[in-house]
Amino acid sequence: MTAAEPELPPVILLTTSSTPWSVPSGWHVHDGFAVPDHPWDLTARQLICHGAIANKTDVVSAVTALSRGTGLAVSLALTGDLRFRLLEDLHQLGTITEPTSAEDDGLGPDHRLLLDALIEGDTVTGAARRLNMSRRTAGRRLLEIRAALGVDSTAEAIIWWSDRT
Repeated sequence: MTAAEPELPPVILLTTSSTPWSVPSGWHVHDGFAVPDHPWDLTARQLICHGAIANKTDVVSAVTALSRGTGLAVSLALTGDLRFRLLEDLHQLGTITEPTSAEDDGLGPDHRLLLDALIEGDTVTGAARRLNMSRRTAGRRLLEIRAALGVDSTAEAIIWWSDRT
């Protein structure tokens, strides 16, 4: 990143809205996604909107707040295409992190998205296309998933993940 490029606001994906997380230095928590109308650019206020995203209205409000310069600390109560489109927008508009927990499974956001797509019924090729990655990259991610979970097959990984979510 060059000095001319602004730093992207933080996006913190929480397991639930009550998942413990730490506020990045200099940022302030704002409950909900409703932000003041003026000024448009809220970057200087360093707000992190916190809450659960459960429907399309929440998606629009959260993405709008993020595009106006706020950060987000959100739990996602969405499934299907709406969830995937939201996560894609979040990746493009912010720096996504996940709080670490005692139950850290070693999976990153790409791994989880791939498993979610497979659970939804996509083939590996379909899931890769949906997540804007090559089939080869999806195959590598599946190898990483099996190694992280200590399972022998993708089917075992999918079953493990579906039991956990």
